[in-house]
Amino acid sequence: MNFDNAYKKPLCRFSVEQENGVQQAFDCAEALYLAAEQERYRTLSRTEMAAFLDAAAVLQTEEGLIPLVIDKNMPSDCRVDLYYHPSYAAAAAAIYAWQTMREIFDEARTAFFKNLLHGCTGRGLRDHGLDADSGQRRNLILLAKADVKAFVEENGNLCAEFTALVQDTIQMFERDIARAKQNHTSMVEMGMWPVPITAELEQVVAAYHGKTHTLFVYGTLMQGQPAHDLLKDAAYSRRYTLYDHTMVDLGAYPGIVQKKNEAVLGEVYFVSPEMMAEMDRYEDEGNLYLRREVWVKSEQGSLRAEAYLYNKGTQGCLESSCWQPKHEEEVWYACYGSNLSEERFRCYVQGGVAPNGKRYYGCNDTTLWKESYWTDYRGRLYFGNESPSWDYGGVAFYDPAGYEPVLFRLYRITRNQLHDIMRQEGASANWYGHQFLLGMGKDNLPVYTLISSTTRPQKAPSPNYLEVIRTALEKEAGLKPKEVKRYLDKALNA
Repeated sequence: MNFDNAYKKPLCRFSVEQENGVQQAFDCAEALYLAAEQERYRTLSRTEMAAFLDAAAVLQTEEGLIPLVIDKNMPSDCRVDLYYHPSYAAAAAAIYAWQTMREIFDEARTAFFKNLLHGCTGRGLRDHGLDADSGQRRNLILLAKADVKAFVEENGNLCAEFTALVQDTIQMFERDIARAKQNHTSMVEMGMWPVPITAELEQVVAAYHGKTHTLFVYGTLMQGQPAHDLLKDAAYSRRYTLYDHTMVDLGAYPGIVQKKNEAVLGEVYFVSPEMMAEMDRYEDEGNLYLRREVWVKSEQGSLRAEAYLYNKGTQGCLESSCWQPKHEEEVWYACYGSNLSEERFRCYVQGGVAPNGKRYYGCNDTTLWKESYWTDYRGRLYFGNESPSWDYGGVAFYDPAGYEPVLFRLYRITRNQLHDIMRQEGASANWYGHQFLLGMGKDNLPVYTLISSTTRPQKAPSPNYLEVIRTALEKEAGLKPKEVKRYLDKALNA
């Protein structure tokens, strides 16, 4: 959708009787809201800003809102889109204008502005239904980009209700973040299922205090890397995973490019617009790299962020998920086959004879895992290849392109141990030679599993192999026999 000129186009009200009138209103409201998120109001001249405010004032209701359609029977979710979102976009522009071009505010425009701020408090900046609270966070970031913090601190009496709403909400978020940190947990939002939101709360608070950009870095800007000092004034969040991208080794530095069913490990920082401009210069944005919006995920939630994607050819470059990893660093190794069995996995770490009679030489570091836990990731579990260790039957493989929940047991080990385990599993592309980044696990540690580089020919597993998995799921994961049967039958028929 083209929203570049949304603030410059004549603002008007559409009629429900007009052909496609409601759809045009939705399109106009969305374009205006997206323009506000991109701070397009900053490009307006004084004359253009005054014209926009006057056009909005013509549409303003007694409640202070700027609806693009009037319909008494309009459902609540549509009212959010057509009444409140245009009002928030107009408020962002007006807040910016009040602080940068105060001279355009005569008595009439000031009255309009006060009434507009009052109207924006009608829903507590929330959206509708399941999106109510996530919408509130998004709306606060939109206003933060207009420097709402300085506005309410300097002009708190212009609309006391608006000032109280903004400041009280930010203070509530700050308390929630502190409580989650103190309790080593995450703030969770209950909808159709629990969703961690601590990361979003941190993003809103950072934006309110002037760090309005969320930057995902993955190479020389990360902690311990040579250019990290450039981020000394940024606010560090934590490590995150960027999905459907892969990292390419360019020699002295890496790049990332889009690639389905791959993932990249990086860090997220909240930065100011001034620092973002410095990052653009450092990354040669527009030439060597392109700054693009991405979604990143951690155990504390998902965020919309910005990342620098490599803009040149990558033929012949080595791919990975992590830049210059420290081999002593701890990771979670996610098992989905016979190593669901703790007894069997112990042989991979310390050496010895496994239940199938095969001897394993173990890791160079024979220290046992510090902790393990069970979880699931979306994908596909199937059985393939022919394993001499298991009567030439198939063994388990994980396909990240699937959509079913696959059960994993995560062991906390080091990267060095993971590398040794991969060699014992079979480090070729046709076996388990690809360390696949699943995401971030407990204690903000990356989660890796071992997969083949290509989908393997399917073959049923031997009864002994299947029994090892079945026993682990029942005795160690605590699943009921019927649940285990249903789970394994699905994999056998995948």
